[in-house]
Amino acid sequence: MKVDDLAERVAQCNAAVHHWIAVANEYGVPRGRTRIEAPEIRYDLRGQKAGMWRPRYRHLRFNIDLLVTAFDYIIDQTVPHEVAHVVQGAWYGPATKPHGRGVEMGGARVGNPGWCPPQPGSAAGA
Repeated sequence: MKVDDLAERVAQCNAAVHHWIAVANEYGVPRGRTRIEAPEIRYDLRGQKAGMWRPRYRHLRFNIDLLVTAFDYIIDQTVPHEVAHVVQGAWYGPATKPHGRGVEMGGARVGNPGWCPPQPGSAAGA
């Protein structure tokens, strides 16, 4: 893949994160909570994971290799799912389970059911 193509995919992924944060904020900020600001976005995740929210450091991490090989999956599934974790932490607190009711409610706010779809290349997603 050319560097320009990779830079375009990174830009599209960044735009998707900002889009879903805006969707959550437009859906309605719960009483007593503030609007969510977009977190830092990194592309340093390796291995089989497509994305990860790190609440302690307030950054999203994405797998650059999967951004190249499974771009549609990252944009359509991973980005909304990881933004649901951002919403969960911001509005429902750190005590909620990572894939429990809080992320489901966060996911509903960004148009994602909050479940973990199988990743490309995994036994379930192959």
